[in-house]
Amino acid sequence: MKESLKKYLFYITFSALGSFCAEVISTNYPLALLNPFIYLVYGLLYIFFIDALMRCKEKNFYIMYLFGFLVGIITETYVAKVTFYGLKPDEIRICGVSPGPILFVILFYHAFFSFLMPLYLAKRVLSFPLPITGKKRIDLLVMLIPFILLPAVYGQLISGHRNVLFLIGHMAISATVLFLWILLLRYTGEIKNILLSKKERRYLLIFTVIIYIVFLLVGTNLAHGHKSMDIPLIPMSVISAIIILILFLIFKVMGKNKEPEKEIAFSSGNINLKLFFLWIFWHISVTAAVLIFQKVTGHILLAGIPLLAITGITLAVIFFISSMFYLIKDLLRPQAL
Repeated sequence: MKESLKKYLFYITFSALGSFCAEVISTNYPLALLNPFIYLVYGLLYIFFIDALMRCKEKNFYIMYLFGFLVGIITETYVAKVTFYGLKPDEIRICGVSPGPILFVILFYHAFFSFLMPLYLAKRVLSFPLPITGKKRIDLLVMLIPFILLPAVYGQLISGHRNVLFLIGHMAISATVLFLWILLLRYTGEIKNILLSKKERRYLLIFTVIIYIVFLLVGTNLAHGHKSMDIPLIPMSVISAIIILILFLIFKVMGKNKEPEKEIAFSSGNINLKLFFLWIFWHISVTAAVLIFQKVTGHILLAGIPLLAITGITLAVIFFISSMFYLIKDLLRPQAL
């Protein structure tokens, strides 16, 4: 296999893992990995962000959190339009935006589960050369994730009148697709350099802008009942300016006092398939067991919905403010000679 194809497979595999964490484990879209557009929605952002993290050897948690925030706000603003109309037709809106989804879905769920979680799993399971260290307490937290998300999963189950067995079956199908991507990467051999070239980054940026323009024109969230282009222009402009500003600040900080890597190799032989099976089997089994016996667990899960919302929003506000303070403080610090 050509080196360029191996590199593309490397990023596609991470895109599949990230999409699985973003859409499948929450049961928001259990068959997500069968939809090629999902790979574009998340994958194009993932490629830029993990390439930047590896290139700059960036270890700071706040930077990684903000990349996760950007994954959330970009997808929810330009594709699903949830930023403006929320998840329900009667969602509260302030100055043209819906604060609830921004605080919980974007700042909390997407930041932690659509980026930080796949980052950690890519390091621990796939042995990606990411600047992350595996720790036992984080391993334990990953194992607790199905319990953490169960109130939200149960809320979607009862509001959408879903069949539990079909839901778990669809999750298993996406898990199988994810395994096939990982298996394909496992047998590609060593990749000499997984970093994008300057030319590849330029083309990727152009392609990403074009794709997201298309998503902006046609994407919509059926829950809020609005057409794809029925968006408030001033809030859209403000949100877009915020996205560009935070991107600028992140890359400014990452490029400060750092000599970027030019070449990073990847050995697919280090992929831990047993650990992958353990994690995926554990997550789906826990979710299935609790939902199947919902007559017993239902009251507990319902009580957990407001607790998850309050905890998630609190963490989101703390981490977002802390991350922004970190960026500003770092930029104001004199640059080393």
